[in-house]
Amino acid sequence: MKNIWKYIAVAAVAAFTGACTPHYPELVPSAVPQASDLDVNISVDQETNYVTFTVNNPGVVPVWIFGDQLVDGKANKKYSYPVNGLKLRFRAAGEYSVEVKAYNRSGISEGSLLKTFTLENTYRDPFDPKPYIRAVSGGASQNWVWNSTADGHFGCGPSLDAPKGWWSCEANGKAGFLYDDIMTFDSEGNYTFNPVDGQAYANKGSEFKPEAKTGDEDYLFPVEKATTKYTFENNWNDAGIEEIYLVLDEGSVLSYVPHKSLVEEPRFLVTESKTSEMKKKLQLAAFVKTPDNPDGIAWYYEFVPEGSVAGADDPLFGKESKTWVIDNETQGYMGCGPSLADPAGWWSAAPHDKDGFAVTDDELTFFKDGKYIFDPGADAMVYVNKGSGYHAELLTGDEDYNAPADKQESTYTLGSDDNGDYIEFPAGILYGYVASPDVINDQPNRLYVKELSATKLVLVASFEGISWQLIYRPKDGQVDDKPASLAEALVGSWTWDADVNGHFGCGENLANPLGWWSGEAHCKDDASMYNDVMTFTADGKYTFDPVDGKSYINKGVTLFESQKAGSPYGDDFDINVEKVTVDYTLDEDGDYEVIKLADGAMFSYIPNDDFMDDMTLYVRSYTKDQLVLMSYTPTGNDGGSIAWQFILKRVTTNE
Repeated sequence: MKNIWKYIAVAAVAAFTGACTPHYPELVPSAVPQASDLDVNISVDQETNYVTFTVNNPGVVPVWIFGDQLVDGKANKKYSYPVNGLKLRFRAAGEYSVEVKAYNRSGISEGSLLKTFTLENTYRDPFDPKPYIRAVSGGASQNWVWNSTADGHFGCGPSLDAPKGWWSCEANGKAGFLYDDIMTFDSEGNYTFNPVDGQAYANKGSEFKPEAKTGDEDYLFPVEKATTKYTFENNWNDAGIEEIYLVLDEGSVLSYVPHKSLVEEPRFLVTESKTSEMKKKLQLAAFVKTPDNPDGIAWYYEFVPEGSVAGADDPLFGKESKTWVIDNETQGYMGCGPSLADPAGWWSAAPHDKDGFAVTDDELTFFKDGKYIFDPGADAMVYVNKGSGYHAELLTGDEDYNAPADKQESTYTLGSDDNGDYIEFPAGILYGYVASPDVINDQPNRLYVKELSATKLVLVASFEGISWQLIYRPKDGQVDDKPASLAEALVGSWTWDADVNGHFGCGENLANPLGWWSGEAHCKDDASMYNDVMTFTADGKYTFDPVDGKSYINKGVTLFESQKAGSPYGDDFDINVEKVTVDYTLDEDGDYEVIKLADGAMFSYIPNDDFMDDMTLYVRSYTKDQLVLMSYTPTGNDGGSIAWQFILKRVTTNE
């Protein structure tokens, strides 16, 4: 409880001061609100189970304390909610209680009131599996593998609440048995199990394909690659908490078979069902009864997107993603030779030897989840070997040349063979220099990793008796990524950088715009925000394009009050809005550069009426690919100040 009152003390200053400059009001002990004087109103909608909590006393902010009661079908982890007009849903029928305190600029009330309210019915929303299907399919098709390098990726225990309570597998503890299996989920509900080596793993007491069992140990059994169907279902448990289950078709194998009943009826609890987390890590548990465990045993499975099995700071993709550029200051940054072992033995480029060609601005970005992006840079060109056949119409002599190239978004896989570790791209996917016709033919491109550290990546490609070397360095920290001015950086189209934690949030002022709440990656996947596009032109025009005709605004914006129909009152909600173009100007306000949008403008999130009246965006930082903006209104938070942060990324032609 100590932390929440510290938070409220900060909020009190924010709610009762009126400008960016700190202002400390005079404290009047006699003006501290008295709990016994609070005029509390609790309004219950018995059809939707939404409850609205209001205090009618002017000049105070109530604090609603619910303890351990369930709110909206989830275990309540907040001590309190300091807001007037609070609206919450209580799913289960029954009698509830709430403790009420209040604060104003002079302090927090001593004592509290205890109020009760009753829900007559239990409410259950219709279940929609689509957000969970998007999470595991990546919106198209996603390969998953065991999170083998992490302790606790596999285990067993007494219940679904404790699926690793008896045993937890250490990192790589089942090497040779589990880790080559690939599980693929696509957006059409298809599930493919690929054992790769034609075998999967079963518990010794599984009673599944017993003919493959050779002793009294867990065993491998033969299985073919197969495609079935999958979906997600929900269940409300006895405690009134919603559970999400991954359900596969009968006969489907999910890598490890603890008992045949889990193949006959494959059903797995999603232990972390927040979709933003599911996209990064799929955590499942299943409960089965077996002859060896007649009371039942729970098993835990932890999968990650293929290509992301590594430590938290992987040298290839960092924590989430990492961009590499050609290291043109290093001898041999390009070269060729007779073999993979000697890839620069015939020719080794001196530093800056090829700066006149389209190679220095190429970018290779590797993501933790297995995504890969090749960006040919602002010139949209790549450097091409004279014998490659790539855009051969541009060959004008007996020399290498530049050729046009599009930005490509694809995937990559990591592997090893007798020649060493490699990175493999699908056919036709570029990585910089086009050395051979084989780069653009119909076969995957395999690049061997000669050297990899946090600061250096040496790749070697081999084509019919000749090997080519390319040396890369990390882009961040070694290449100046900041444009010369905000005016230069701003021109272009922008949308939400939803993959970044803190891309959306609010706080008490511009110095701390995430102090109250910092949104996790994809925290607003279900709102009409992330497809909005904001475009700035060099001649001072700003265009807001909602793309789908909708955008998202704060619950307190009165201008769109009529569009709250269909959204519970008190919650932020979607609005219908059209594409609009207005003027914009650049200015300065104190320590910040600002973007001022003319009257009639729209932005992807409208926090309050004050922002609608004066649409000023404070620029926290910018690079050529990312724009961090803030809004600030001194009286836009029920009379108190509030700042919001918005992180945008540049829209490219392939997005």
